[in-house]
Amino acid sequence: MTEMGQTIGQLAAAAGVNRQTVRYYQRRGLLEQPPRPAHGYRRYEQAALERLRFIKRAQALGFTLDEIKHLLVLSDGRCAGVQARHRPSAMTSIGALMTSRAYAARWMKRSPLAGGATPTPIAR
Repeated sequence: MTEMGQTIGQLAAAAGVNRQTVRYYQRRGLLEQPPRPAHGYRRYEQAALERLRFIKRAQALGFTLDEIKHLLVLSDGRCAGVQARHRPSAMTSIGALMTSRAYAARWMKRSPLAGGATPTPIAR
């Protein structure tokens, strides 16, 4: 790259999504669109890539885009009142998802389908 930042195509590729996904997140207010220079393409900084990766990780954990938008507002520190109201429930949701993930991993290890020897509670 001769200029600072990445084009939308480079950003999308680095995040493992396509350009339309980046544009969709911009329309939903999850990702800011950088200004277009007089000559050339918009350039996205490293923070945009980190934000895209956060969105994808949060989706993988089961958060909706609306919930992710709230989490992003909290992380941006744009609204102390929103942060105070939603942080406890967000942390509770994250904790519950982590517990569920750990349970699912243990369950899969014990599953006969996964090569485990012990029958699962559902199989008993």
